[in-house]
Amino acid sequence: MDNKGGMTVTDPDSIGIQIDGDKAVVNNEGDNAISNGGTGTQVNGDEATVNNNGKTTVDGKDSTGTEINGDKAIVNNDGDSTILDGGTGTRITGDDATANNSGNTTVDGQGSTGTEIAGNNAVVNQDGLLDVSGGGHGIDITGDSATVINKGNITVTDKDSVGVLINGDRATFANTGHIDVNNSATGMSITTSEGAISQAGSMNVGDFSTGMALSGNNNSVTLAAKDLNVIGQKATGVNISGDNNAVDITGNILVDKDQTATNAVDYFYEPSIGVNVSGNSNTVSLDGKLTVVADSELTSRIYADFDGSQENISGLVVSGDDNTVYLNGGIQLVGEENQLTDGSTVASNRNGYGKTPVINC
Repeated sequence: MDNKGGMTVTDPDSIGIQIDGDKAVVNNEGDNAISNGGTGTQVNGDEATVNNNGKTTVDGKDSTGTEINGDKAIVNNDGDSTILDGGTGTRITGDDATANNSGNTTVDGQGSTGTEIAGNNAVVNQDGLLDVSGGGHGIDITGDSATVINKGNITVTDKDSVGVLINGDRATFANTGHIDVNNSATGMSITTSEGAISQAGSMNVGDFSTGMALSGNNNSVTLAAKDLNVIGQKATGVNISGDNNAVDITGNILVDKDQTATNAVDYFYEPSIGVNVSGNSNTVSLDGKLTVVADSELTSRIYADFDGSQENISGLVVSGDDNTVYLNGGIQLVGEENQLTDGSTVASNRNGYGKTPVINC
């Protein structure tokens, strides 16, 4: 079916295009506006293909741009998408689904999702920009053997916002794009066992945020980013929990809280962490470079007292039993002083040395 014009769906339970049957093909060339619980395109059947070439706007709870119920579905989102206030851009329920997102996607608001797949063997190729805020999810997959390949840039901001969420065993995630995470957000949240995770793109992690959270056992994790920078307050670059995971750090990780930020004084003693690994029988290999920058705020000398206070900050933290850490690359602890805009109060506390381990096991 070729839809060369625009489509507007505004009523609850209304559907712009509905097809029941296998091997359906829908080409949406115009702009689509879906709101108030409506659905733009719905296909019920296996081996469906939907091509969205125009701009898509989905606004409101239960609103859906493209919905497919069936196995072996393919959705090509070449046009840009904006998903707001609880809507869903693409929803697929079924196994062996593929979503190719070459257009840019903006997701904002609690309950909003750019691409949602429930089923095994799902594949998402994210080549366009992905911007997630307000508690939304960019990509959300539930099912085993999922694969997400990201080559575009991802920006995730605000509490409860997640760029990529995967829940299922034997997941594969590979990133070569740039990722920015800030303001209590999570870049990637992956719950899997026997998965393969590769973070080769650059990443900046800001205040109260986590770049990647991985939970599960027997996973292979490669951190090959040229620049993985943890610069926020109470931030964590990568958090891994579980047993028998293999973590290979081949790139560069920098942990350096931004002491020029307006909240730097308030969180001076709250540590940021580059990589945190918890669990048993995990193996961590450092073949790249791990740098921790620790600030000291200094004041005048007083006999038999500290000259100021040092922040708390950590590079690699490993906790649990029977874990192994191999140090094959470079580690560096860099000191700096008086980086706060006004560090007089912190300095006058005279707390002395902080907890600044490059590696803490």
